[in-house]
Amino acid sequence: MEHIRHGIKRIGTSILLLLLTLLMLPAGSAQAATKIKGIDVSRWQGKVDWKKVKASGVEFVMLGIGRYHNGVRVPDTEFTYNITNALANGIHVGVYLYSEAGDVKTAKKEAQFMLDMIDGYKISYPVAFDIEDDVHRKMTTKQRTDITIAFLEEIEKAGYYPMVYASQSWLEYSLDLTRLTRYDKWVARWASSTSFRPLSMWQYTNKGKVSGITTNVDLDYSYKDYTKIVTPRTHALTKTDTGSNETEKPSEDVKVQEGWKASGKKYWYQKADGTRAKKGWLTVGEDKFYLDANGYRVSGWKKIGGRYYYFGQKTGAMQTGWLKLGSKYYYLKADGTRATGWVKVNGGRYYLDKKGVRKYGWLTVGKKKYLLGTKTGKACTGWTKYRGKIYYFSTQTGQMRKGWLTFGDNKYYTKSNGVRAAGWTKIKGKWYYFNKKNGVMKKSCKVGKYRFDGNGVCANYKK
Repeated sequence: MEHIRHGIKRIGTSILLLLLTLLMLPAGSAQAATKIKGIDVSRWQGKVDWKKVKASGVEFVMLGIGRYHNGVRVPDTEFTYNITNALANGIHVGVYLYSEAGDVKTAKKEAQFMLDMIDGYKISYPVAFDIEDDVHRKMTTKQRTDITIAFLEEIEKAGYYPMVYASQSWLEYSLDLTRLTRYDKWVARWASSTSFRPLSMWQYTNKGKVSGITTNVDLDYSYKDYTKIVTPRTHALTKTDTGSNETEKPSEDVKVQEGWKASGKKYWYQKADGTRAKKGWLTVGEDKFYLDANGYRVSGWKKIGGRYYYFGQKTGAMQTGWLKLGSKYYYLKADGTRATGWVKVNGGRYYLDKKGVRKYGWLTVGKKKYLLGTKTGKACTGWTKYRGKIYYFSTQTGQMRKGWLTFGDNKYYTKSNGVRAAGWTKIKGKWYYFNKKNGVMKKSCKVGKYRFDGNGVCANYKK
């Protein structure tokens, strides 16, 4: 029996050594038993030759579907091409959305955008939420986690396999992982190893080279064989699908993907009934757009009905309020029309020339003069010091005042150029004295040998 005990001891030692060896391997190696080669791709990779990608040994791809930007769906311009051709070449497909959600409500809208984009395509890998935008950096950990869960829950309800994508540091310090334990993590760490656990998928470089792709591309390893975990799906579950009886929507019940569609660099809008929106105004959510004669969304300046409007270069949404283009400012009214002349904004008055450009400095309109802030363009009001001289501008209109001014018991005088008088000043042959600091006229008093009557006239002053 002694030799048996020695044998058992040797076996136990071997197992211990094996465990220690696994623990000492580079992070990620302990799961090398399942290490599936993949990539993630978006429009930034241009036109991909998916046949060559497949031949290179890539087994799965995570495709970017686009963004939900300021309430507008912005599909990735290469998504349809990428998913169609990746599937045609036998590559397993998962998807991700780059989030800009500032609240739970918007995160749910992003999820619906995702579901509409992938409807009709076979998805056999996870549906991921990419949370890393600047808008999220200003949030609390709870807020970031709330919007993440909101998106993932919507995806899960639809029958897809949800996943979180973020950098290792973001996952460890910016999200509450105790609330996300049931969701797989796709970790971005561009290095030779990652210590994040549990690890489901790892994006280990952004400078990969793959046959069929001319640019750098992100390379990934999947440590789970999702083909054995995920039930491939082409449509979201219906509301009545539950438990083991879950089924997909019949093709005849598939809803039309209402929203913006891309044709090269041009965008057109597909309505809920499947028809294409025609020329004219179009309201989507809280934003307004204008479509040209071919039904494409316009951007930049557009003259409509004799008036000028400005539409965002990236979103196409009609702009309102102050607009900065280069070094020039314009003001667009609540109806979107470009303002000219005087406009009142938040209690201030501004002047815009015939082309709508905000003016600065001295302004003459007819016989009236105004001074507009050299940085803000806002019309000056009240007493204003400009280049060492004091002027007075109407508090109602901003017009520069000239001549006598009376405020309470105090009188002032502004010359023909608008400059406030200071010291001895001769007006229509009579002499007056104005305080050099505040400009107040002396009256009904005696200063040294000089006497000032009730009107401020000094009868005994001689220059």
